Amino acid sequence: SGYRRDMLSEAARLALNWSRNYKYQFNIRDFHLLSRLARDPLRSNLKRTQIVLEIGQALKTRKHVRRAPTTSTKPGAYDDNFWLQVDKLTMSDLWNLFLIDEMLSRPRVQVSLRLMADGDLDDTHSAWGGLVFYQNGQAEAILYPPDPEAGSNDMTYQATQRLITDERDSLCRFIGHFDKVQNKSRAGPSPEELADARAYNYCGLILTRVGKNSFCAHYYNPEGVVVSLGKFPLR
Repeated sequence: SGYRRDMLSEAARLALNWSRNYKYQFNIRDFHLLSRLARDPLRSNLKRTQIVLEIGQALKTRKHVRRAPTTSTKPGAYDDNFWLQVDKLTMSDLWNLFLIDEMLSRPRVQVSLRLMADGDLDDTHSAWGGLVFYQNGQAEAILYPPDPEAGSNDMTYQATQRLITDERDSLCRFIGHFDKVQNKSRAGPSPEELADARAYNYCGLILTRVGKNSFCAHYYNPEGVVVSLGKFPLR
């Protein structure tokens, strides 16, 4: 259709702009972001330095829960500080971070995440998760039930084929580490979650409950770069 053709050419134009200005290399997983952002001229014209500053300002105001290191990791390999990782982040990573940060700061989302966290806590057979989409100029998270045929596993989110298909046209996958109220020891993506993102070429968001009324968030990409977005309230 003409609409689809326009979408493709607008996304291609924005990708070319990023490529010229920021050495961006197109990846098919970024098409969802590029095609939506290209239709949002007020935002798509933001320069890399502006987005970096906006994210940096937001993250500075929050407490952060560092990822729990495993015995196999080299010292420093688990650094999830935004400023230490910023040079490894592409324009699409930065936009994902910007939109996700905005999403997690919305009270309505914090109310929904409490319902999700409490529901997942009561469900001792499966972990919960879903996808984040760019809709109406902002990021929106949508729950996808875990695969009922994958068997009982409270620690690992089992994606359905439907999620894997829909994921090709999304910003990122999100997974809850909500099996305990005080779950700080599971903050951030596990080595298995990072390996899965690399194998299936997707970006991810881990939400970990760190208290009765709070959770922390970590973004990661298939290259294994992880960024802490800090602590947020559950309302």
